[in-house]
This record gives sequence, C-alpha cells and structure tokens, in this order.
Amino acid sequence: MVVRREHVGFQSSFEPLQRIYYALESMGEVDKVHAKVFEALQTQRKRIDKPEVLFPWIAEQGLDRAKFEAAYKSFGVATKVRRAVQLQDAYKVEGTPALGVAGRYYTDGSMAGGFERMIQLANNLIAQERKRG
Repeated sequence: MVVRREHVGFQSSFEPLQRIYYALESMGEVDKVHAKVFEALQTQRKRIDKPEVLFPWIAEQGLDRAKFEAAYKSFGVATKVRRAVQLQDAYKVEGTPALGVAGRYYTDGSMAGGFERMIQLANNLIAQERKRG
C-alpha cells in the first residue's frame, strides 16, 4: 500500500501554499519543515504565501533559499499543483482531511460521520482492494 499526500487547492489563493508543499517535496524536506510551515501560518500568522516573506523564512529554517526558490518556481512544481487540482476535482473533494482509495473510492470526515469512522472505512476499502488483487 502506498499513502500519498496531496495539497488541495480549493481556490487560486491556495496555489502559493501548494507550491510550498511541492517544492519541499521535490527537495526531500517535507518531513523537516512541514510542521514549521503549519506553525508559521496558523500560530504565528506569517504571510509565507507571499514570496517576499516566504523565501527569507525558508532560509531561516536552514534550507538553501536558492534551491527552494528554483523548485517553487519550477515547471515540475507547477505540474504537481495542476495534478493535485485535477485529482481533487475527480474525487469531488469538499473538505479536508479526505482520503481517496485505489483511485476508486473517496471519503471524508463529513461523509463517514467523523474522522475515526473515515479511517475505519478507508481501512475496509483498502482490505477489499487487496483481496481483489
């Protein structure tokens, strides 16, 4: 089984945040910085969705600013953003967290009746798909 995170973008203002995620992913730095991004946005209220704030902040986190900036602006990251929106549209994602299973099933906390139930449902779907081969 493979679990893959995707950063959805419900509106165009989400794109800078998607780019941050996919740039970090391309650099292999998601695990190191993901929680710090969340903290900066949600707790510190830093406007890291703005390049003039983001790029110096990235350097403060110990990452190579030039490499991050190049990744952030890259065609590969732009492609991942587009694919994430296409996947979001295909699954008809209405909120997060949400789970897609085997390209065939979708659930979220609202549909399943809570987060714990969503996980149980996803586990059942995964088991079902494994039996199918």
